[in-house]
Amino acid sequence: MIRIEQLRKAWPGFTLEIESLEIADGGYFVVLGPSGAGKSVLLSCLCGIVRPDEGHIYFGTTDVTDLPPERRRLGWVSQSNTLFPHLTVAQNIRFARRYCTSDTCSRAFEDFDRRAERLIELLDLRPLLGRLPGDLSGGEVQRAMLARALARGPRVLLLDEPLRGLDPMTQDRLRDELAQIHRELGTTTVHITHDHVEARSLADYIAVLRAGRIEQIGPPDEMFTHPATEFVARFLGAGGANNAAERRRDPDGSTARGLFRQGGNTALDGAGR
Repeated sequence: MIRIEQLRKAWPGFTLEIESLEIADGGYFVVLGPSGAGKSVLLSCLCGIVRPDEGHIYFGTTDVTDLPPERRRLGWVSQSNTLFPHLTVAQNIRFARRYCTSDTCSRAFEDFDRRAERLIELLDLRPLLGRLPGDLSGGEVQRAMLARALARGPRVLLLDEPLRGLDPMTQDRLRDELAQIHRELGTTTVHITHDHVEARSLADYIAVLRAGRIEQIGPPDEMFTHPATEFVARFLGAGGANNAAERRRDPDGSTARGLFRQGGNTALDGAGR
């Protein structure tokens, strides 16, 4: 579970303030908002790149507010290419394995290899394993970065507009792959985007961010049909997303489950909704 309490980060002319927010284990939480709303600042605070001026961030029961990114056990996928250019796709995916060298890590090696192989299959990367990043298309780069981020078994996956800049067909494919991987691995995911279709087709819950503050949180259907403020109504309505995407569903047809709490209020999204 991710828990945020009294988070505040200020710069001249902009302040991010989140009073209280919880995201349950295994949830797919999308932060949606226009440019300049504070989405990347929030993700950077979760990652540890930016330290908040006030407040606390917890992963489970661990206060990670002061921990550097490498000690937070998270995966990160950005919109830009962060693959090592001199390593093949296979070497990029298995890069984290080299840091597990003690005798006690044999089980970790086995787990890593098993996850990596499964991700290679899920993301159809086997034909690309011998290629260098410079020989990949934009969609292939994103798939390789996603496999690298998940191969080490992070407790939290952070996605920074991972579909931005891709052609519509590639976006559709990656959305499907993200949904399939989340169903199978169940990694707690925080995904930021300005794209309504992306949010509605992937999220268990959506938070709409405006000028550093959360305007509304809820399940996708509720957000698009019952906006709480005029800003949310205008922002979500502007994209014509009401009929653009179906809610992501598990194979048995039930809606994915997730729990959130903001400002002391809690809601549960389940098959009975």
